[in-house]
Amino acid sequence: MKKIMLVAAAVLLSISAAQAQQTPMDMSCCMNKKAPAASVNEHELAIQAHQGMNNSSSAAHQNIIETHRKMMQEDK
Repeated sequence: MKKIMLVAAAVLLSISAAQAQQTPMDMSCCMNKKAPAASVNEHELAIQAHQGMNNSSSAAHQNIIETHRKMMQEDK
């Protein structure tokens, strides 16, 4: 019985470790390719980051996007 439990635990651990490694190691998929970061201010970068998130249509992200837009207007 102990051997079966140990084998099952080892299999589950190896599967979870393999799934955890499936994330991309480089951030080239998420980087801004339109303009270098030096030419874009921090509020524009924050807006792009929140718009690029999976749940960007949620109210929290939309509020943060609007806040950054207002801050951009104040900085000008």
